[in-house]
Amino acid sequence: MATLAALIVAAAVVLAVTCLGNAVAVHLGRLRARRDAETAVTRLNGRYQDAVREMRRRR
Repeated sequence: MATLAALIVAAAVVLAVTCLGNAVAVHLGRLRARRDAETAVTRLNGRYQDAVREMRRRR
């Protein structure tokens, strides 16, 4: 009976660690996606600013 209880506890620990690992992976993925989006917005804004400067210079 003690062996069965130990197996149940071990399975619960493995399940908890797996869930925690998955949550961390999802969180890191979201952070990476946010960073990539911010980089893209910064790059696009830089191109916009360059285009505006070029238009003003050609006047």
